[in-house]
Amino acid sequence: MSKDAPSSPAAVPASSPLPATGRGGPGFFGLLDQLRGIAALLVVWAHLVGFFLEAAGRSWLPFRLVDRFIEKPLAIVESFGWFGVALFFFISGFVITHAATRETGREFITKRILRIYPPLVFAVLLALAIAFVTGSPAKSGDGGALTGWDLLTNFSLANYVAEPRTIILVVAWTLAVEMSFYLLMWGLKTLLPRAPFLLSPAILVIVLIVFAVSGLARPLFFLIITVGMVPLLVLGQLTYLVVTKRLKLWIASLYGIAAWVVWIICMELIYPSNLLPDYSYPTNALFAFLIFLIAVLAEGRVKPFKPLSVVARRSYSLYLVHAPLGLGILGVLNARTSLPYTIELAITLVAVAIATEVCYRFVERPSQALGRRLFPKVKKAVPASV
Repeated sequence: MSKDAPSSPAAVPASSPLPATGRGGPGFFGLLDQLRGIAALLVVWAHLVGFFLEAAGRSWLPFRLVDRFIEKPLAIVESFGWFGVALFFFISGFVITHAATRETGREFITKRILRIYPPLVFAVLLALAIAFVTGSPAKSGDGGALTGWDLLTNFSLANYVAEPRTIILVVAWTLAVEMSFYLLMWGLKTLLPRAPFLLSPAILVIVLIVFAVSGLARPLFFLIITVGMVPLLVLGQLTYLVVTKRLKLWIASLYGIAAWVVWIICMELIYPSNLLPDYSYPTNALFAFLIFLIAVLAEGRVKPFKPLSVVARRSYSLYLVHAPLGLGILGVLNARTSLPYTIELAITLVAVAIATEVCYRFVERPSQALGRRLFPKVKKAVPASV
Protein backbone atom coordinates (compact mmCIF):
# COMPACT_ATOMS: atom_id res chain seq x y z
CA MET A 1 0.00 0.00 0.00
CA SER A 2 1.26 3.49 -0.77
CA LYS A 3 2.72 5.75 1.88
CA ASP A 4 -0.17 8.20 1.66
CA ALA A 5 -2.76 5.61 2.70
CA PRO A 6 -4.78 6.97 5.64
CA SER A 7 -4.54 5.40 9.03
CA SER A 8 -7.51 3.13 9.66
CA PRO A 9 -8.32 0.04 11.70
CA ALA A 10 -9.33 -1.61 8.44
CA ALA A 11 -6.24 -0.77 6.44
CA VAL A 12 -2.78 -2.01 7.39
CA PRO A 13 0.42 -2.08 5.33
CA ALA A 14 0.90 -4.85 2.80
CA SER A 15 4.17 -5.87 4.39
CA SER A 16 4.31 -9.45 3.16
CA PRO A 17 3.47 -10.21 -0.46
CA LEU A 18 1.86 -13.46 -1.48
CA PRO A 19 4.08 -16.41 -2.34
CA ALA A 20 5.36 -16.31 -5.89
CA THR A 21 5.47 -19.59 -7.77
CA GLY A 22 5.31 -21.02 -11.22
CA ARG A 23 5.64 -19.64 -14.74
CA GLY A 24 4.57 -16.10 -13.94
CA GLY A 25 7.36 -15.19 -11.52
CA PRO A 26 6.72 -12.73 -8.68
CA GLY A 27 3.06 -12.12 -8.13
CA PHE A 28 1.94 -15.23 -10.00
CA PHE A 29 -0.42 -17.50 -8.09
CA GLY A 30 0.30 -21.03 -9.25
CA LEU A 31 -2.40 -22.91 -7.36
CA LEU A 32 -5.11 -20.38 -8.17
CA ASP A 33 -4.10 -20.59 -11.80
CA GLN A 34 -4.47 -24.36 -11.67
CA LEU A 35 -7.78 -24.06 -9.87
CA ARG A 36 -8.92 -21.94 -12.80
CA GLY A 37 -8.03 -24.86 -15.06
CA ILE A 38 -10.11 -27.20 -12.90
CA ALA A 39 -13.02 -24.77 -13.04
CA ALA A 40 -12.87 -24.79 -16.85
CA LEU A 41 -12.85 -28.61 -16.90
CA LEU A 42 -15.88 -28.68 -14.59
CA VAL A 43 -17.81 -26.45 -16.98
CA VAL A 44 -16.79 -28.66 -19.91
CA TRP A 45 -18.07 -31.70 -17.99
CA ALA A 46 -21.32 -29.89 -17.22
CA HIS A 47 -22.03 -29.05 -20.86
CA LEU A 48 -20.59 -31.94 -22.84
CA VAL A 49 -21.57 -34.66 -20.37
CA GLY A 50 -24.34 -33.56 -18.02
CA PHE A 51 -26.28 -31.22 -20.28
CA PHE A 52 -25.83 -33.25 -23.45
CA LEU A 53 -26.78 -36.60 -21.94
CA GLU A 54 -29.91 -35.14 -20.39
CA ALA A 55 -30.92 -33.36 -23.60
CA ALA A 56 -30.28 -36.45 -25.73
CA GLY A 57 -31.97 -38.81 -23.26
CA ARG A 58 -28.85 -40.96 -23.02
CA SER A 59 -26.92 -42.54 -20.17
CA TRP A 60 -23.25 -43.08 -19.39
CA LEU A 61 -21.82 -45.08 -16.50
CA PRO A 62 -19.15 -42.53 -15.36
CA PHE A 63 -21.79 -39.81 -15.28
CA ARG A 64 -24.20 -41.99 -13.31
CA LEU A 65 -21.49 -42.79 -10.77
CA VAL A 66 -20.50 -39.14 -10.33
CA ASP A 67 -24.15 -38.18 -9.99
CA ARG A 68 -24.93 -40.93 -7.48
CA PHE A 69 -21.89 -40.66 -5.22
CA ILE A 70 -20.82 -37.01 -5.52
CA GLU A 71 -23.45 -34.71 -6.97
CA LYS A 72 -26.51 -35.95 -5.13
CA PRO A 73 -24.87 -36.39 -1.68
CA LEU A 74 -23.32 -32.90 -1.87
CA ALA A 75 -26.36 -31.30 -3.54
CA ILE A 76 -24.24 -30.22 -6.52
CA VAL A 77 -26.36 -28.61 -9.21
CA GLU A 78 -26.01 -28.43 -12.99
CA SER A 79 -23.43 -31.22 -13.12
CA PHE A 80 -20.79 -28.95 -11.50
CA GLY A 81 -21.45 -26.18 -14.04
CA TRP A 82 -22.41 -23.51 -11.51
CA PHE A 83 -19.71 -24.78 -9.15
CA GLY A 84 -17.08 -24.13 -11.83
CA VAL A 85 -18.47 -20.68 -12.63
CA ALA A 86 -18.46 -19.72 -8.93
CA LEU A 87 -14.79 -20.75 -8.75
CA PHE A 88 -14.08 -18.50 -11.73
CA PHE A 89 -15.73 -15.57 -10.00
CA PHE A 90 -13.83 -15.98 -6.71
CA ILE A 91 -10.49 -16.37 -8.49
CA SER A 92 -11.22 -13.39 -10.71
CA GLY A 93 -12.03 -11.13 -7.78
CA PHE A 94 -8.69 -12.09 -6.22
CA VAL A 95 -6.34 -11.78 -9.21
CA ILE A 96 -8.02 -8.76 -10.78
CA THR A 97 -7.67 -6.84 -7.53
CA HIS A 98 -4.01 -7.85 -7.53
CA ALA A 99 -3.65 -6.59 -11.11
CA ALA A 100 -5.23 -3.27 -10.14
CA THR A 101 -2.56 -2.75 -7.46
CA ARG A 102 0.21 -3.07 -10.06
CA GLU A 103 -1.21 -1.24 -13.07
CA THR A 104 -2.26 2.30 -13.93
CA GLY A 105 -5.91 2.87 -14.73
CA ARG A 106 -5.30 3.02 -18.48
CA GLU A 107 -3.11 -0.06 -18.39
CA PHE A 108 -5.62 -1.97 -16.29
CA ILE A 109 -8.64 -1.42 -18.53
CA THR A 110 -6.64 -1.83 -21.76
CA LYS A 111 -5.26 -5.20 -20.69
CA ARG A 112 -8.68 -6.40 -19.55
CA ILE A 113 -10.20 -5.44 -22.90
CA LEU A 114 -7.42 -7.19 -24.80
CA ARG A 115 -7.83 -10.20 -22.54
CA ILE A 116 -11.59 -10.54 -23.00
CA TYR A 117 -12.57 -9.36 -26.44
CA PRO A 118 -10.30 -10.87 -29.14
CA PRO A 119 -10.95 -14.48 -27.98
CA LEU A 120 -14.64 -13.61 -27.55
CA VAL A 121 -14.89 -12.47 -31.18
CA PHE A 122 -13.16 -15.68 -32.29
CA ALA A 123 -15.59 -17.81 -30.26
CA VAL A 124 -18.67 -15.96 -31.55
CA LEU A 125 -17.52 -16.50 -35.15
CA LEU A 126 -16.84 -20.16 -34.37
CA ALA A 127 -20.33 -20.54 -32.89
CA LEU A 128 -21.84 -19.01 -36.04
CA ALA A 129 -19.81 -21.35 -38.25
CA ILE A 130 -20.84 -24.43 -36.24
CA ALA A 131 -24.48 -23.42 -36.31
CA PHE A 132 -24.35 -22.96 -40.09
CA VAL A 133 -22.56 -26.26 -40.74
CA THR A 134 -24.96 -28.23 -38.53
CA GLY A 135 -27.95 -26.75 -40.31
CA SER A 136 -29.26 -24.61 -37.47
CA PRO A 137 -28.06 -21.07 -38.24
CA ALA A 138 -28.29 -18.58 -35.42
CA LYS A 139 -31.21 -16.15 -35.47
CA SER A 140 -31.79 -12.70 -34.11
CA GLY A 141 -33.63 -12.24 -30.85
CA ASP A 142 -36.83 -11.44 -32.75
CA GLY A 143 -36.63 -14.69 -34.74
CA GLY A 144 -35.37 -13.11 -37.95
CA ALA A 145 -32.01 -13.36 -39.70
CA LEU A 146 -28.92 -12.11 -37.91
CA THR A 147 -27.98 -8.52 -38.62
CA GLY A 148 -24.73 -6.65 -38.40
CA TRP A 149 -26.06 -5.05 -35.22
CA ASP A 150 -26.57 -8.50 -33.68
CA LEU A 151 -22.96 -9.39 -34.45
CA LEU A 152 -21.65 -6.10 -33.08
CA THR A 153 -23.56 -6.44 -29.83
CA ASN A 154 -22.38 -10.04 -29.37
CA PHE A 155 -18.78 -9.05 -30.06
CA SER A 156 -19.01 -6.29 -27.45
CA LEU A 157 -21.30 -8.00 -24.88
CA ALA A 158 -23.79 -5.18 -25.41
CA ASN A 159 -26.32 -7.85 -26.43
CA TYR A 160 -27.05 -8.35 -22.73
CA VAL A 161 -28.59 -4.89 -22.46
CA ALA A 162 -30.07 -4.68 -25.96
CA GLU A 163 -33.56 -5.63 -27.11
CA PRO A 164 -34.42 -7.94 -28.73
CA ARG A 165 -31.67 -9.94 -27.05
CA THR A 166 -29.57 -12.11 -29.37
CA ILE A 167 -27.32 -14.69 -27.73
CA ILE A 168 -24.86 -16.40 -30.07
CA LEU A 169 -22.37 -17.68 -27.49
CA VAL A 170 -24.25 -19.07 -24.50
CA VAL A 171 -21.34 -18.96 -22.04
CA ALA A 172 -20.65 -15.26 -22.64
CA TRP A 173 -22.97 -14.13 -19.83
CA THR A 174 -20.16 -14.75 -17.34
CA LEU A 175 -17.95 -12.39 -19.35
CA ALA A 176 -20.59 -9.70 -18.88
CA VAL A 177 -20.25 -10.27 -15.14
CA GLU A 178 -16.47 -10.02 -15.41
CA MET A 179 -16.66 -6.79 -17.43
CA SER A 180 -19.03 -5.28 -14.88
CA PHE A 181 -16.47 -5.99 -12.17
CA TYR A 182 -13.58 -4.70 -14.31
CA LEU A 183 -15.39 -1.42 -14.95
CA LEU A 184 -16.19 -1.00 -11.27
CA MET A 185 -12.57 -1.68 -10.38
CA TRP A 186 -11.39 0.76 -13.01
CA GLY A 187 -13.69 3.49 -11.72
CA LEU A 188 -12.82 2.88 -8.07
CA LYS A 189 -9.16 2.03 -8.53
CA THR A 190 -7.90 5.08 -6.67
CA LEU A 191 -9.34 3.63 -3.46
CA LEU A 192 -6.83 0.76 -3.49
CA PRO A 193 -3.74 2.73 -2.46
CA ARG A 194 -5.59 5.37 -0.48
CA ALA A 195 -8.51 3.65 1.24
CA PRO A 196 -8.68 -0.07 0.47
CA PHE A 197 -11.20 -0.52 3.30
CA LEU A 198 -13.72 1.45 1.19
CA LEU A 199 -13.29 -0.45 -2.06
CA SER A 200 -15.52 -3.49 -1.49
CA PRO A 201 -18.32 -1.57 0.28
CA ALA A 202 -18.35 0.95 -2.57
CA ILE A 203 -18.82 -1.85 -5.11
CA LEU A 204 -21.65 -3.36 -3.08
CA VAL A 205 -23.39 -0.01 -2.74
CA ILE A 206 -23.23 0.47 -6.51
CA VAL A 207 -24.73 -2.99 -7.03
CA LEU A 208 -27.63 -2.09 -4.75
CA ILE A 209 -28.11 1.25 -6.50
CA VAL A 210 -28.32 -0.48 -9.88
CA PHE A 211 -31.05 -2.72 -8.51
CA ALA A 212 -32.93 0.12 -6.88
CA VAL A 213 -32.86 2.31 -9.98
CA SER A 214 -33.45 -0.36 -12.61
CA GLY A 215 -35.89 -2.70 -10.94
CA LEU A 216 -36.61 -5.72 -13.11
CA ALA A 217 -37.66 -3.78 -16.20
CA ARG A 218 -36.44 -4.85 -19.60
CA PRO A 219 -34.10 -4.22 -21.36
CA LEU A 220 -32.03 -3.80 -18.19
CA PHE A 221 -32.98 -7.18 -16.77
CA PHE A 222 -29.84 -8.96 -17.89
CA LEU A 223 -27.70 -6.03 -16.78
CA ILE A 224 -29.15 -6.62 -13.34
CA ILE A 225 -28.31 -10.31 -13.58
CA THR A 226 -24.67 -9.58 -14.41
CA VAL A 227 -24.27 -6.89 -11.75
CA GLY A 228 -26.06 -9.17 -9.29
CA MET A 229 -23.24 -11.70 -9.54
CA VAL A 230 -20.54 -9.13 -8.76
CA PRO A 231 -20.74 -9.68 -4.95
CA LEU A 232 -19.18 -13.12 -5.51
CA LEU A 233 -16.15 -11.46 -7.08
CA VAL A 234 -16.08 -9.12 -4.09
CA LEU A 235 -15.56 -12.17 -1.86
CA GLY A 236 -12.46 -13.03 -3.87
CA GLN A 237 -11.34 -9.43 -3.64
CA LEU A 238 -11.72 -9.39 0.15
CA THR A 239 -9.62 -12.53 0.38
CA TYR A 240 -6.84 -10.79 -1.53
CA LEU A 241 -7.02 -7.69 0.67
CA VAL A 242 -6.73 -9.83 3.81
CA VAL A 243 -3.87 -11.99 2.55
CA THR A 244 -1.88 -8.93 1.48
CA LYS A 245 -2.64 -7.24 4.83
CA ARG A 246 -4.51 -4.36 3.29
CA LEU A 247 -7.57 -5.25 5.35
CA LYS A 248 -7.97 -6.77 8.78
CA LEU A 249 -9.68 -10.14 8.93
CA TRP A 250 -12.55 -9.04 11.15
CA ILE A 251 -13.38 -6.10 8.86
CA ALA A 252 -13.18 -8.32 5.79
CA SER A 253 -15.45 -10.86 7.48
CA LEU A 254 -18.11 -8.21 8.04
CA TYR A 255 -17.78 -7.05 4.45
CA GLY A 256 -17.94 -10.67 3.31
CA ILE A 257 -21.22 -11.20 5.15
CA ALA A 258 -22.54 -8.03 3.52
CA ALA A 259 -21.45 -9.25 0.08
CA TRP A 260 -23.19 -12.57 0.69
CA VAL A 261 -26.41 -10.85 1.80
CA VAL A 262 -26.37 -8.55 -1.22
CA TRP A 263 -25.88 -11.53 -3.52
CA ILE A 264 -28.74 -13.45 -1.90
CA ILE A 265 -31.00 -10.42 -2.28
CA CYS A 266 -30.06 -10.23 -5.95
CA MET A 267 -30.73 -13.96 -6.39
CA GLU A 268 -34.14 -13.67 -4.73
CA LEU A 269 -35.11 -11.02 -7.26
CA ILE A 270 -33.62 -12.75 -10.29
CA TYR A 271 -33.52 -16.52 -9.77
CA PRO A 272 -35.52 -17.41 -6.64
CA SER A 273 -35.80 -21.02 -7.80
CA ASN A 274 -32.01 -21.34 -7.47
CA LEU A 275 -32.27 -20.76 -3.72
CA LEU A 276 -34.35 -23.86 -3.04
CA PRO A 277 -32.86 -26.55 -0.75
CA ASP A 278 -32.75 -29.16 -3.53
CA TYR A 279 -31.31 -26.71 -6.11
CA SER A 280 -29.17 -24.34 -4.13
CA TYR A 281 -26.74 -21.99 -5.82
CA PRO A 282 -25.62 -20.67 -2.40
CA THR A 283 -24.68 -24.13 -1.12
CA ASN A 284 -22.59 -24.78 -4.21
CA ALA A 285 -21.01 -21.33 -3.99
CA LEU A 286 -20.00 -22.01 -0.37
CA PHE A 287 -18.33 -25.29 -1.37
CA ALA A 288 -16.51 -23.49 -4.18
CA PHE A 289 -15.41 -20.68 -1.85
CA LEU A 290 -14.03 -23.23 0.63
CA ILE A 291 -11.92 -24.83 -2.10
CA PHE A 292 -10.81 -21.37 -3.24
CA LEU A 293 -9.69 -20.49 0.30
CA ILE A 294 -7.78 -23.76 0.63
CA ALA A 295 -5.92 -22.97 -2.60
CA VAL A 296 -5.09 -19.46 -1.36
CA LEU A 297 -3.78 -20.76 1.97
CA ALA A 298 -1.77 -23.49 0.27
CA GLU A 299 -0.19 -21.11 -2.24
CA GLY A 300 3.57 -21.54 -2.20
CA ARG A 301 3.30 -24.66 -0.04
CA VAL A 302 2.04 -27.14 -2.62
CA LYS A 303 3.84 -27.74 -5.88
CA PRO A 304 1.61 -27.13 -8.91
CA PHE A 305 0.77 -30.12 -11.12
CA LYS A 306 2.44 -29.42 -14.47
CA PRO A 307 -0.09 -31.14 -16.80
CA LEU A 308 -2.86 -29.10 -15.19
CA SER A 309 -0.86 -25.95 -15.86
CA VAL A 310 -1.24 -26.64 -19.58
CA VAL A 311 -5.02 -26.63 -19.16
CA ALA A 312 -4.91 -23.60 -16.88
CA ARG A 313 -3.04 -21.50 -19.45
CA ARG A 314 -5.72 -22.34 -21.99
CA SER A 315 -8.68 -22.20 -19.63
CA TYR A 316 -10.22 -19.06 -21.12
CA SER A 317 -9.99 -20.32 -24.70
CA LEU A 318 -11.32 -23.71 -23.59
CA TYR A 319 -14.20 -22.08 -21.77
CA LEU A 320 -15.18 -20.09 -24.85
CA VAL A 321 -15.00 -22.75 -27.56
CA HIS A 322 -16.08 -25.95 -25.83
CA ALA A 323 -19.84 -25.36 -25.86
CA PRO A 324 -20.53 -24.32 -29.46
CA LEU A 325 -18.05 -26.77 -30.97
CA GLY A 326 -18.50 -29.63 -28.51
CA LEU A 327 -22.29 -29.62 -28.44
CA GLY A 328 -22.38 -29.17 -32.21
CA ILE A 329 -20.21 -32.23 -32.82
CA LEU A 330 -22.01 -34.35 -30.24
CA GLY A 331 -25.34 -33.40 -31.77
CA VAL A 332 -24.22 -34.49 -35.25
CA LEU A 333 -22.70 -37.74 -33.99
CA ASN A 334 -25.78 -38.52 -31.93
CA ALA A 335 -28.10 -37.94 -34.90
CA ARG A 336 -26.08 -39.62 -37.64
CA THR A 337 -24.14 -42.45 -35.99
CA SER A 338 -24.71 -45.23 -33.50
CA LEU A 339 -21.36 -44.88 -31.79
CA PRO A 340 -21.07 -45.40 -28.02
CA TYR A 341 -21.10 -42.12 -26.14
CA THR A 342 -17.53 -42.76 -24.91
CA ILE A 343 -16.28 -42.70 -28.52
CA GLU A 344 -18.39 -39.68 -29.38
CA LEU A 345 -17.03 -37.81 -26.37
CA ALA A 346 -13.43 -38.74 -27.22
CA ILE A 347 -13.83 -37.44 -30.79
CA THR A 348 -15.45 -34.28 -29.49
CA LEU A 349 -12.76 -33.60 -26.91
CA VAL A 350 -10.02 -33.94 -29.53
CA ALA A 351 -11.79 -31.38 -31.72
CA VAL A 352 -12.32 -29.06 -28.74
CA ALA A 353 -8.65 -29.38 -27.79
CA ILE A 354 -7.58 -28.41 -31.32
CA ALA A 355 -9.93 -25.40 -31.42
CA THR A 356 -8.76 -24.37 -27.95
CA GLU A 357 -5.13 -24.49 -29.06
CA VAL A 358 -5.89 -22.42 -32.18
CA CYS A 359 -7.68 -19.79 -30.12
CA TYR A 360 -4.95 -19.76 -27.49
CA ARG A 361 -1.95 -19.60 -29.84
CA PHE A 362 -3.31 -17.32 -32.55
CA VAL A 363 -5.75 -15.08 -30.69
CA GLU A 364 -5.38 -15.12 -26.91
CA ARG A 365 -1.58 -15.09 -26.59
CA PRO A 366 -1.05 -12.41 -29.28
CA SER A 367 -3.65 -10.12 -27.72
CA GLN A 368 -2.02 -10.49 -24.30
CA ALA A 369 1.40 -9.86 -25.84
CA LEU A 370 0.05 -6.68 -27.38
CA GLY A 371 -0.99 -5.51 -23.93
CA ARG A 372 2.52 -6.11 -22.63
CA ARG A 373 4.05 -4.24 -25.56
CA LEU A 374 1.76 -1.27 -24.98
CA PHE A 375 2.88 -1.05 -21.35
CA PRO A 376 6.49 -2.31 -21.32
CA LYS A 377 7.33 -0.95 -17.86
CA VAL A 378 5.30 -3.68 -16.15
CA LYS A 379 7.40 -6.83 -16.15
CA LYS A 380 5.65 -8.87 -13.51
CA ALA A 381 3.09 -11.23 -14.95
CA VAL A 382 -0.39 -11.44 -13.48
CA PRO A 383 -2.65 -14.43 -14.22
CA ALA A 384 -5.68 -13.25 -16.16
CA SER A 385 -9.14 -14.33 -15.05
CA VAL A 386 -12.27 -15.62 -17.10
